[in-house]
Amino acid sequence: GIEFGMEVQVTPTIKITGVASIADFRYSDNADHLFVSEDEDNSSKGYIDFGKVYLKNYKTGGTAQQAYSLGFEYRDPKYWWFGVNGNYIADNYINLTRFTRTDYFYKSGYYLMDDGNLSSGSVSINPETGNAVNQQDVDSLLTQEKFDSAFLLNAVGGKSWKLGKKYVGFFASISNILGRDYKTGGFEQARKGDFVALQADKHRETPVFGNKYWYGNKATYYLNLYIRF
Repeated sequence: GIEFGMEVQVTPTIKITGVASIADFRYSDNADHLFVSEDEDNSSKGYIDFGKVYLKNYKTGGTAQQAYSLGFEYRDPKYWWFGVNGNYIADNYINLTRFTRTDYFYKSGYYLMDDGNLSSGSVSINPETGNAVNQQDVDSLLTQEKFDSAFLLNAVGGKSWKLGKKYVGFFASISNILGRDYKTGGFEQARKGDFVALQADKHRETPVFGNKYWYGNKATYYLNLYIRF
């Protein structure tokens, strides 16, 4: 990724700022997936080896991969000021669950053996086609969710006065003036561990174990009054 920032003092009272971040964060390989179990005293009880997790080329979640900001600020010689900035975020993806991207997701009847490894039965049958689950079925079901882009407008301002040897003033801000609804992040659940179960849940009008999300606040306001000796 690359980042760029600038700050230009156009006049003694006017300043322009700009920031840009453009990236392509993705998984570069397929990691091994181990499930570790511990006792209450934190002593290990062993692990289950789920084998490879096929994550290569999926996007990493948790952050927008494109972000831009442009701001304007005015500071008056009479000790008042205000600023406005617009922010645009895009290419934000959900965090992936690992287990549904292992070999065991294709199969039914898997069980734990004494050596801590998993064994599995036959490949699951796709109820929609009547055929064995293939990679195209899995890719379609496990398409990584991409969140909608969002534009946020914020404003700040303040003023101060000198009263004898004291200073009094205020600082105020409004975030997300337009009151946009937007997702900041989220994660897939791993409650359904095979293709047939997850497909059935996703086809429900309201999935029981659907994706979980975090949302940014709508318009928020902040006011600070102060006196300085």
